[in-house]
Amino acid sequence: MEERKYSFLFYIGSVISLYFICAFGGTFLNVLVKIATQEKVSDKLLRLTYLFKNNYLLIIFTCLTAGVVEELLMRGYIQSRIEKIYANQYFGIIISAILFGILHSTYGTIGQVLVPFFIGVVFAMFYKIYSNIKILIICHFMYDFVSLMMMNFIDTKHLSVF
Repeated sequence: MEERKYSFLFYIGSVISLYFICAFGGTFLNVLVKIATQEKVSDKLLRLTYLFKNNYLLIIFTCLTAGVVEELLMRGYIQSRIEKIYANQYFGIIISAILFGILHSTYGTIGQVLVPFFIGVVFAMFYKIYSNIKILIICHFMYDFVSLMMMNFIDTKHLSVF
């Protein structure tokens, strides 16, 4: 898919809009999962909290590599290939979102699969409409960065919201 260029203001507006859609939608899903399943914070997430605590260079590096690699793989490659193979744009959106959720399943909680699946659907639809992966990379970086930075400043018992 050929990358479309947009104005600087479009980039800013898109990143902010996508971020809030993902943040509020993800929080809502996490609250629903927590109510429905009484799911606890995963041990892996707790271990990561201690790893990232006050380690700002690691946070930046992790968020940058996750944003670039995951978006290029999920949206830039998988979504585009699935659409071409099956000649169906919806397959590309759904399959890439499912794989994005599964990619995050190592955290061991339902919420840590459903929220990335939701974000995967939002990002895949944006990519299908606007054909611009740079905006998704920036938004992915920002979402991860804010989440990891917040982990530095909140009590671990409140982590399940993220």
